[in-house]
Formats: sequence, structure tokens, C-alpha cells
Amino acid sequence: MNGKLTELHQRQELKKAIYGEKAKLGDDDVMTSDAEGAVFARKMVKDLSRYVEFPEDEKKNLDKL
Repeated sequence: MNGKLTELHQRQELKKAIYGEKAKLGDDDVMTSDAEGAVFARKMVKDLSRYVEFPEDEKKNLDKL
């Protein structure tokens, strides 16, 4: 899992370096991607939020899910 997260982070950083900080990250952006894995991840985190206390700044992101 850690290897996949590192790989994802590197792809995001590469896109930002090439296209700028506000670059659309496509399927590499779990918060906006319509890819099956991203939708599953958002749903899982939303479900977990009933049982896990997230930091305040992250709670705002959860409200968007």
C-alpha cells in the first residue's frame, strides 16, 4: 500500500511540475476522479468517518464527499 501511495504522490508532483500547481490531476486525484478505485476510496473514507476522528481541515473535505 505504501508503495502505491508513494507512486501516486510522485505522479501528482510530476504533473504539477510540468503543468503548474493548479494542474488537473485526472485519475491521480482521488477526490475528483471517476475511476472505480477512487470512487470506492471516497466511499470507504466517508463510511469510516462515522468511527474515526479526522482533523478539522480533513473534515471539510469529507463534507464534499
